[in-house]
Amino acid sequence: MPLSVDRAAISTLQIIFWFFCMKIICLKVLIPALLPFTGIRILFTFLNEQLKETGMLHTLNPRMLAMGLLFLGLVFSAGCSAPPGNPADGQRWYLMNNCSSCHGPHGNDGRAVNIAGIDMNFGSFVRKLRTTDAPIMPPFPEEKVSKQDAADIYAYLQSIKPKSNQ
Repeated sequence: MPLSVDRAAISTLQIIFWFFCMKIICLKVLIPALLPFTGIRILFTFLNEQLKETGMLHTLNPRMLAMGLLFLGLVFSAGCSAPPGNPADGQRWYLMNNCSSCHGPHGNDGRAVNIAGIDMNFGSFVRKLRTTDAPIMPPFPEEKVSKQDAADIYAYLQSIKPKSNQ
């Protein structure tokens, strides 16, 4: 006997779940980090008053949800986007930072992980570059490889075709 699913109920539950996740992220992470900015302080005060008045939001206000989504989208898109990278400069930085000694001159012909045609997003790439979990790979702090240099290396690695596993 097939199980019937009420798609409207699932959709409503998903919206409520994401709203509360965003509320927690906003109140516990983003807003405290951005409090020095006056506009954010005003927004935080407004949200705090709204939460007190409604008793932790017993009802879902679609207008507030839309504004919150828009605000989070703008914050995340501005902070998480990669600067435009130059593959030619990236190749130069790749060689100068000695990445080729383990990953090979083309990122796909060394003894370390094949990183040619890298398929992770830029934020993950920078995190891996800064705090690596590989015991042999050294971390590359901002002082050694700037965000722009990392974007150039990232563009270079994306421009290389991965080696086929044949």
